[in-house]
Amino acid sequence: MMSRGFPSALSARSRRSFTLLWAALFVMSLGLQYGSLASPPAASANTTGNRLLGGFEIDGNLFPNMDPVGEDWTSLLTAPTIVDPIGNADTSTFTGGSKENDAPLSWT
Repeated sequence: MMSRGFPSALSARSRRSFTLLWAALFVMSLGLQYGSLASPPAASANTTGNRLLGGFEIDGNLFPNMDPVGEDWTSLLTAPTIVDPIGNADTSTFTGGSKENDAPLSWT
């Protein structure tokens, strides 16, 4: 009984070779996909140093402080911001005895 698909005009040997070729290509594509997911390239936010690009400061802070001065993130903000106190004592953490089910006023 012959297949009715595209390779029906081919001999049985040619159809088998065609199928093996496509299976091999599929397996190789899976290998390439796995390789790209297993070892992705490193992502760095500011590899070129602090620069002024198109009038916008690429320097990792909120406020304009470069020379010449350009726009920075503060010009894009529409709500109040809180600067993260990196390196300072963080007082917004819970103590070991605070529980979710306790009344919020009892939290320390």
